[in-house]
Amino acid sequence: MVTYGFGAVAVMFAAIASGFVGTMLASFVLDGGDAVRLAWEPAFDYNWAFNQATTKVYVVTASVGIALWSVAMLREPRYGSALGVTGLVVGAAATIATISGLPMDIHGFGAIVLGHGVWMIWAGAKQLM
Repeated sequence: MVTYGFGAVAVMFAAIASGFVGTMLASFVLDGGDAVRLAWEPAFDYNWAFNQATTKVYVVTASVGIALWSVAMLREPRYGSALGVTGLVVGAAATIATISGLPMDIHGFGAIVLGHGVWMIWAGAKQLM
């Protein structure tokens, strides 16, 4: 739970960087025109790098959290082994892909969120049974 929570905080910072900081930087450029665009370019680059770094922290920590929950689920017969094994595979694959350099763009991050989401919905459904 702690590992996943740490990831949740990291992805919150990624959203802040894109949603608030990025739009504020864009408004500065729009207000100043092309003359100030070059002056603000390093800030845009830093904002993008910060977003990528916090997104990667989220993916790794959330994936480790899912894998650890899956290990616990493998010890509980009511969850079945399929959910636990799937969580281990999703967690390991996302972590390895991120460490190997998977770009955190719409496709790379989207695939990871899809895997996490499928596992979470399945785990939630199992909890209700």
